[in-house]
Amino acid sequence: MWGQVGSVFQNPKTQYFNADSTDELAFPCENTGMSPARIRQRVHDVAEQFHIRHLLGRRIMTLSGGQKQQLAVAASTMLAPGLIVMDEPTSNLDMVAIRRLHDMVSRLRADGMTIVIAEHRLAWCADLADRFIVFDHGTILGEYEASDFLAMSEQRVAALGLRALDDRPYRLAVHRKLQHGGIAPDEDKRQVVIGVRGLSVGHTKRGLLGRKTPVFARDIPDFDIHEGEILWPYGVERGWQKHFGTYAMRSCRSVERHGAIIEWDESEPRRFDSCRISRHAGRQLPALLR
Repeated sequence: MWGQVGSVFQNPKTQYFNADSTDELAFPCENTGMSPARIRQRVHDVAEQFHIRHLLGRRIMTLSGGQKQQLAVAASTMLAPGLIVMDEPTSNLDMVAIRRLHDMVSRLRADGMTIVIAEHRLAWCADLADRFIVFDHGTILGEYEASDFLAMSEQRVAALGLRALDDRPYRLAVHRKLQHGGIAPDEDKRQVVIGVRGLSVGHTKRGLLGRKTPVFARDIPDFDIHEGEILWPYGVERGWQKHFGTYAMRSCRSVERHGAIIEWDESEPRRFDSCRISRHAGRQLPALLR
């Protein structure tokens, strides 16, 4: 099947063989004995096709999750396969990265590539698929042409246990919340549980002489967390959400860190226990005893 089928994993980090992005693209071609000149040309052509020239020559581990997935899709096409299989390719991506992935798949589709996508999120690829097959524990519940599947009512989609085919109503609800300070206009104002003032997040690296130098820093605007509210740090710059989240969890156990002030409702206990759910469950769950 080598060269006939390309694959894109749910977690792109599990499919890389190289530390450098250009080497990763070249790797499949090297394994087939392709000449260096042809490899360089193929890497150039694929990078141009998917508009990822800015990702060439980069350390893969420094790329964002979305950029890693872009690289994985590009690498899957290096040997011009007739079929590409994608396993939940959007599971760890934000909406900007999902849109980039959508455009890459759209380009492949326009070029006549056969693509099989195993996916729970349906809205991003609803306009790309020609056929939908619904599974339940390995059993096929139904097979539908795109026109029939997309014409299903919301009730029918929900009855099949599927996610929404159109996420625009949910985006509109989020937009309304953002316009009203995180609380929709038809919701009652909720009690402020925690207020954060003067927060900065970042990290440093240690040099040869042990001296720490700043690598990343960001000032976070003051904000309040209301009772029952879900706070979603989001941004286009890689890394700040993760550092913000880590700092916020640690701050729950510390009234003041690095000059930041954490305020809370005096009627509540002063200690706020917190727990973390990691992006990758394999890093969080202990090894099973055998």
